[in-house]
Amino acid sequence: MLVPPWRRMGFRIAVTIILALLAIQSLNLLAFRFAPRPGPRPYSARVIAKILAAEAPRAFAAPPGPVAVADPGAARLITLRRVERFDGGRAIDGRAPDDLRALAATLKARAPEIVEIRDAAELPFPFGWFALFGLGPPGPPPGFASPEGAALDEAGPDVGYFGPLEFALRESSGAWLMVGDAREPGFVRAFPLMSLLASLLAVFVLAQIFAGRETRPLRALAETAELIGRDRGHVRAPLGGSHEVTAVGEALNRMQDRIAAFLDERRLMLAALSHDLRTPLTRMRLAAREIPDPAQRRELIAEIEEMRQLVEATLRFAREDADDEPRRATDIAVLAQSLCDDIADHGGHAVYHGPDHCILDAQSLALKRALANVIENACKFGEQAEVTLDDLGDAARIEIADRGPGVPADLREEVFAPFRRLETGETHSGSGLGLTIARDAVLAQGGSIRLGDGDSGGLRVTILLPRRGSAPTR
Repeated sequence: MLVPPWRRMGFRIAVTIILALLAIQSLNLLAFRFAPRPGPRPYSARVIAKILAAEAPRAFAAPPGPVAVADPGAARLITLRRVERFDGGRAIDGRAPDDLRALAATLKARAPEIVEIRDAAELPFPFGWFALFGLGPPGPPPGFASPEGAALDEAGPDVGYFGPLEFALRESSGAWLMVGDAREPGFVRAFPLMSLLASLLAVFVLAQIFAGRETRPLRALAETAELIGRDRGHVRAPLGGSHEVTAVGEALNRMQDRIAAFLDERRLMLAALSHDLRTPLTRMRLAAREIPDPAQRRELIAEIEEMRQLVEATLRFAREDADDEPRRATDIAVLAQSLCDDIADHGGHAVYHGPDHCILDAQSLALKRALANVIENACKFGEQAEVTLDDLGDAARIEIADRGPGVPADLREEVFAPFRRLETGETHSGSGLGLTIARDAVLAQGGSIRLGDGDSGGLRVTILLPRRGSAPTR
C-alpha cells in the first residue's frame, strides 16, 4: 500500500528539523533587525594611538577619578579615568592579536612616558574562551594593511583595530590611566550571545511542542500495552498518528485477537475434556459400591470423589470468564465482611478489620470468587484468616493473613500455577485452582496480588485494586 510521505514518521521528523532551522534563522533576523547598532568598525589603530598620546600627559597629571577628554572628536571615541592601582588585565605580548600589538607599539612610540599597556577588556561569556584556542578577530578589511604587531608610521598603511577600547596605561611614576570605549554599550558586545540563547530557548520550546505531538500516539500505545495483559482484549490500541505508529497499533490489536482465540480454544478443550470424564467417573462410583470389603470400598469411593471434585473444579474454571462480566460500583468492604461472616457461620475463624464502606469499579462476582478462595485457603491451611482493608484513595489494599506454615519465598510464584499444591504434612482436599482463579480475577480488575510473610508468622496475601480499573503503582 502506497503511504503518503506526510504519514511517515521520518518525513515528520525531517519537517520538524527544517522548521526548527527556519525558526532559528527568523529569530536571528528579527533580533539583528531591532538590535541597537554598534559604532563604526574597525577603529584606526594610528588614530587611537595619536589621541591617547595627546591626552595621556594631562590625564596622568589629573587627580584620581574620571578625566574629561579635551578633544571633542576624541570624546566621542574614548573615556579616561585615573586610578592609583590596577592589578587586572592581560599583558600585550606575542599571544595578543596582531592589531592590538600594533596599536600598543604605536602608542609607546608616540608616548615614551607610557611604560606598560595592558588589555583590560572583559569579553562576555563564551567569547573569552576564544583566546584559549588562538581564535583572534577577523582579518583586516579592505583599505587596511595586514598587522604584524610593529609600530605604525605616518607614511605606511594603517591597521584596523577591532576593539574593544579597554586598556590600562601605566606611567613611569606608577600611576594608571584606564581607557574605555565611549561609543559601544556593553549590551552590543553581549548581544550575539543573548541572541543565541534566546534562539535556542525559543526553538527548544517549539521542538518540545512538535515532539510532544508526534510522540503522543507512542505514549498511548505504551499505556495500551501495559493494560493488554490486565484487561485481556477489552482495550484496543489507538490507530492515530504516523503510519509506523498506526502499524504497531494494528499489530497489537491482531495479537490480542489471536490470544483471545487461543484462550477460547483452550477453555473449550478443557470443558469438553472435563465433561467427558463425568460419565466414566459415575460408572466407577457405581462399580465401587459393589466391592464387598467396606474399608476398600470407602477408600476407592473417596478417591473417585476427589477425582470428581477435581473435574468439576476444572470445568468450572474453564467455563468462568470474568471478561464477560460488566464493571459496576462495588462495595468491597461489605463484600469482605460478608465473606468473613459466612465462614464464621460455618465454623471457620475469619475476622475483618477496616472501613465499613469502600466503593470502587469492579467485576463483583469475579472479585468475590477471588477473595473467597484466598480467605478459604487461609482458614484451611493457616487456621484462621485476618482480613484488613485499607482505602488508599486511588486504590484499595486488602491483606489476608493466616497463622499457618507459610509458603517459601522461592515457591510463591509457583503456587499460582493451575493444579499446583504444596506438599505439607497434612492432607487437605482441593483442586489446586484457588489461587489461580484468584490471580486471574484480580488481574482482570487491573490489580495485583502477591504473597509475603505475616507479622507473626504464616502467609500474608496482599491484593491491590485500583479505583478505576487502571494499573496500580506497585
